[in-house]
Amino acid sequence: MKLQISQRYSDEYKAEALALAQRISVSTAARQLGLHESQLYNWRNKARLAQDQGTAELPAPPPNKAYRKIHPA
Repeated sequence: MKLQISQRYSDEYKAEALALAQRISVSTAARQLGLHESQLYNWRNKARLAQDQGTAELPAPPPNKAYRKIHPA
């Protein structure tokens, strides 16, 4: 059995690969980049989860001056 060494890809590479997959399809992008389709799908799912979690954790912006004039504390 042949030992496989896992390849590490930079975040920039992953972002470019996902952008390519969005333009031309996951299967075609995977073939061009020498990756498995499942790798691109995993990267895409992780990116979506990170984006969803990132937006959910942002605090609400403070009310602006016009809001405070209408709704004093």
